[in-house]
Amino acid sequence: MLFFFLFLVLGIVESYSQKANLSLSGFISDPKGESIPGAAVYFHETRTGAYSDSMGNFSILNIKPGTYHLHIDALGYLSIARTMILTHSVADLHFVLLPSELRTGEVVIESESDKKEQQESSQALSIVNRSYLEKYSTGNLVNTLERLPGVNALRTGVGISKPIIRGMSFNRVLVIDNGIRQEGQQWGADHGLEIDEQNADRVEVLRGPGAVIHGADAIGGVLMIRQAPLPSNPGEWQSSAFLTARTLNDLYGGSIMAAANIKGIAWRVRAGYREYGDYQVPAKTFNYNRYILPIYDNQLKNTAGREENFSATLGIQRNWGNTQVYFTRFHQTSGFFPGAFGIPRALSLQPDGDTRSVGLPRSLTTHTKLSSHSNILFRKNWLEIDAGFQQNNRREEAQPHGSGQVANNNLALQLLLDTWSLNTRYHHHFNSGISLISGVSGQYQSNRKAGFEHLLPEYQSATMGAFSLIQLKLHPDWVINGGLRYDGGNVRITETKTLVLSRTGLVQDTLLRNRASNRLFANLSGSAGMAWKTSEEWSFKLNMSSDFRFPTVAELASNGVHHGTFRHVQGDSYLDPERGFQVDGMTEWKQRKVRISFTPFFSYFTNYIYLSPSGQFSTLPESGQIYRYQQSPARFWGGESEIEWALTKNWSIHSVFEYVNGLNSYTHIPLPFIPPGNASLELQWDKSFDQKFLRRLFGSLTFHAFADQVQTDRNERPTPGYSLYHLSGGIHFSVAGQEFRFLVQVQNLTNRAYLNHLSRYRQLEIPEPGRNMIFTLSIPLKGDFRESTKGD
Repeated sequence: MLFFFLFLVLGIVESYSQKANLSLSGFISDPKGESIPGAAVYFHETRTGAYSDSMGNFSILNIKPGTYHLHIDALGYLSIARTMILTHSVADLHFVLLPSELRTGEVVIESESDKKEQQESSQALSIVNRSYLEKYSTGNLVNTLERLPGVNALRTGVGISKPIIRGMSFNRVLVIDNGIRQEGQQWGADHGLEIDEQNADRVEVLRGPGAVIHGADAIGGVLMIRQAPLPSNPGEWQSSAFLTARTLNDLYGGSIMAAANIKGIAWRVRAGYREYGDYQVPAKTFNYNRYILPIYDNQLKNTAGREENFSATLGIQRNWGNTQVYFTRFHQTSGFFPGAFGIPRALSLQPDGDTRSVGLPRSLTTHTKLSSHSNILFRKNWLEIDAGFQQNNRREEAQPHGSGQVANNNLALQLLLDTWSLNTRYHHHFNSGISLISGVSGQYQSNRKAGFEHLLPEYQSATMGAFSLIQLKLHPDWVINGGLRYDGGNVRITETKTLVLSRTGLVQDTLLRNRASNRLFANLSGSAGMAWKTSEEWSFKLNMSSDFRFPTVAELASNGVHHGTFRHVQGDSYLDPERGFQVDGMTEWKQRKVRISFTPFFSYFTNYIYLSPSGQFSTLPESGQIYRYQQSPARFWGGESEIEWALTKNWSIHSVFEYVNGLNSYTHIPLPFIPPGNASLELQWDKSFDQKFLRRLFGSLTFHAFADQVQTDRNERPTPGYSLYHLSGGIHFSVAGQEFRFLVQVQNLTNRAYLNHLSRYRQLEIPEPGRNMIFTLSIPLKGDFRESTKGD
């Protein structure tokens, strides 16, 4: 099906292709009229463009008539973007770039989802590029993004993290990878994001609801991940090597990449690997179900792991747009800490002499994805088509550990989820002041199960949605937007019964784990917002929305021991879709050296779904108290504040403060997994050099303070506050014309012992690791085949 749509796209392109004979030229200067050489001028849709010459002039040839988003970027200046409707050649354009010493001026300022400038968005957007991801790399994409306002990570040891945005997580935060929703077992606290950090070149983080464009699940926020553009010029090639090591858990890994453009056909391949030892913690004991058990040698036995990643991209880039096909395979093997798996047994905690082995019990996750993204100039406007298939295979392996469990192998649980996706969006520009985005999306899922344990049933689900979003630019500095979306879905859940066996293996009875059900869901969501720039310094944003979310199968029909969360989880087949009403805003003041922003938000849900202790204990072997999904009115409120100040040309400070409050409006008890209020202050020094060897030096010192978290759900322990210091630095240098980038980070500089409220090990009263040093070496290479053959 995927390739059928790809060939259909190419057929449409050829049918509507027109001769590309237009040109665009002009001049780029600063406010004083001084020319700016080396500025990048390019079209967002086709990735084609030019650089300004020594006199500030630029020229782009062979342009097809249509509507384009033109970007102009130059180091030391604020980037700008303009929507241009080209029906004839245009000459003598003059673009004025404003000087800026703020680091945010270096990032791309257009939203990938709706093709509009960041300043025109009515919601809070954070967009980071490859330079940011490389500078703050932790080896885990979600942990790296924690520096952004409003973003936190729900952690499990070293290799597993999932995003939390403004206190919302799991299926309320949508992750989009190259245009396709990332679909795994994201309902679970112990399931990470199956994406290679090195594959991400640009990440757009939407704080707040994005349901109108992205669908019902995007009520808490959206992470949109994009790979780097393929080489655009025939004969161009690129390659890179990335190596990393961490003193904590003895982690090491690397990633290599190669890309080229041969006669207009571009490709890229990347392979990566990383491995780490048992989780090291500054503790001698832990608490599991009121048992106090030992931790030997400050290491959690059998918590080592490894990752193997591979990706390949094939693309065609023309003046009509581009089509790219992506293949990715993510495989992770990680051990379960045996001290918190089933009934605690001190004998299972004895060291085995190998801190890098991954024995039983363990988890093996393989995520395979094939997708395509096409951006096509269609009747002078742009049509986007994303199609994809992905399979998430999660296996839990363990020896039968309870009475009544009989198996011929160690497969405790397997969840095999297949997902087919298709999204279309049409960007229609009526004129320079009115634009409309309309789209249709659909998704089909099938989940199969195996193993001697039960957690989720087998099911099939299908969803479809249609939306329209209009934007009116009433004035160059005043934009309003509004949109509606209708979604419908169906989920068919298969009845599940398990056998109750005697100690001798004889069948005594059958246990009904969930009934068969066939649920239909449908709902309407909408949003309205505005962005108003009242002066060069002040700008304001306001967005209001009505959102909903279908309950997941885990919330409807789960019934079994979820070892990853240390409890028996039980769903409710009568749950209704969540319905929420949300308001968020933004106030920003910005000058050449200073930027201050404040982004408050408020959300109210009439029937918020959450997991709550029932007070009953499970009859299943090696379980515990039953936790049931239930619904209740709930509200969230809080905000983020960000300050960036360029003290001098080389020195700057960056400060972030964030706070979230989540409350069950019926019981007046706080909701679970709410991050504590926290504030950070980073002092940065950055200097570039025009030398043969030394290119750049930079360093930073970060202070991060967390408040006590006393707003907790039932059976969720309060967490005392703490403060941390982090140190980082790097050098870019050149040897024989080849650039090298070496970076060092020291996390928890003072080796502080503390509890992270958003760590799963917090439930076991296990503190976070101590001081950790991260070393990374990046070696980018590029060239041109044609240049290498000139002398032949």
